[in-house]
Amino acid sequence: MFAVILLLLSFSAVDNIVNENYSVAIEETPYYEGKYNSVNYVANLIDKIDKEDILISPFNINSTLAALYNIDPKLINYFQDTNEYVNNYYLSKMNKYKRITKNKTKKQQFYETKIKEFYENNYDKITIKSFSKIGTIDKNKMIDLLNIITLSEESLNNKNITLKQLKKYKSKDSDYNINNQSIINMINHIIYNYNLYIKENYLINISNLYYNKKYKNLSLDILKDKYLIDIKTNKFTTSEDIKEINQDFHLGTNNTINYLVDDKDLNSDSLIISSFVFNYKWEDIIDRNKNTYDDFYNEDTIISVEMLNFTTDKYLENTSAIGFIKDYENNKYSFVGILPKYYHKLSSINLENLLESEKEIVTNISIPKFSILDTNNIMDINKKEIKLSDDVVVDKYYQKNSFTLSEAGTYDMESNIVDENNIATLATVDNVVFNRPFYFLIIDNDNNSILLAGKLTNPNI
Repeated sequence: MFAVILLLLSFSAVDNIVNENYSVAIEETPYYEGKYNSVNYVANLIDKIDKEDILISPFNINSTLAALYNIDPKLINYFQDTNEYVNNYYLSKMNKYKRITKNKTKKQQFYETKIKEFYENNYDKITIKSFSKIGTIDKNKMIDLLNIITLSEESLNNKNITLKQLKKYKSKDSDYNINNQSIINMINHIIYNYNLYIKENYLINISNLYYNKKYKNLSLDILKDKYLIDIKTNKFTTSEDIKEINQDFHLGTNNTINYLVDDKDLNSDSLIISSFVFNYKWEDIIDRNKNTYDDFYNEDTIISVEMLNFTTDKYLENTSAIGFIKDYENNKYSFVGILPKYYHKLSSINLENLLESEKEIVTNISIPKFSILDTNNIMDINKKEIKLSDDVVVDKYYQKNSFTLSEAGTYDMESNIVDENNIATLATVDNVVFNRPFYFLIIDNDNNSILLAGKLTNPNI
């Protein structure tokens, strides 16, 4: 029987995952009735991984198995409902997350033209001292450009501002009377907003299956035709063959995944490599100026870490843990921080109950700024055989994930501009300080599905 390596890589998170009633069945998983019952399956997965720092993507596990069950019908045993439902459900979800590059609108093109002019004139390098060298005509010309860029930024999210209005816009006489510090503030906001603009929100779901050219009779067409998994052959004999796979995925994941296979994968029969890329901004950007350095406690170890400090009006608490919810842009996805009150396995916290405890209470949050990169062999957790043919089985099933928690969202930005919304005063609780090991989730708010789940004990990894 030939050995196959199934390599599943997922980078940061995804979109709609598993319908709560149809998640992968793991032995001894505590299921609960309710809209969040799949979260307890995720907790069980985390607990089965014996590591300090963990990051998994449940959608990648479930969607990959759902696709493969068309090749190996026995895989339906992973799921909690009929073959038909699982097939149709995951088909729609996997196809949804292919990244589509949209053509830029005319207003975007106009905005980018003005931004180009802004940088060509070195306005980004203007300081208070610079104004002594700038004449009135040049200063007014600069103000005109800053005003049109500011209006153009607004037009990208405001349909009432038309391209025709942008092209005809002229500054008022009073605009030229603003003080130098106000001009500097405008410049800083333009730089900040442009940095956000180029940090595009997107999700990518990509799966490639590479099988050894020596196999000519593997019936895998359904994976390509229905699930959009690219089927490719590879010799698996030289380092150049491995390099070819890495290059495919580096491009396919928008240059986010590197070095996912190496020479140890030579002589493989088959590799399935999948990735889900989640790249999103916060709905309310966190003020970098409020960051602090505080102690983080992990058993007998104390380390100093950079902490993000902000407020949220979504507070969670049950008998085992406290937490918070912070929304990404457009409120479609959310980050959930979970701080156990005592040492707890995640499955013992009853996450469904914790998530349903949400209350509108203003909460002061302090949590480490961190990035995590993690690889797991899912076969070590499930220990179930997966067949691609009568003679070919999956021997290894790797999942690799990366996630960042920072001021802007899932990526860092060098900016001191404050764009955090003020939350109206409601009931207020003391600070919730994540200064010891904690768990976190990324949730799709459309269907309460879990996109990413993690455990962090060392924020400096």
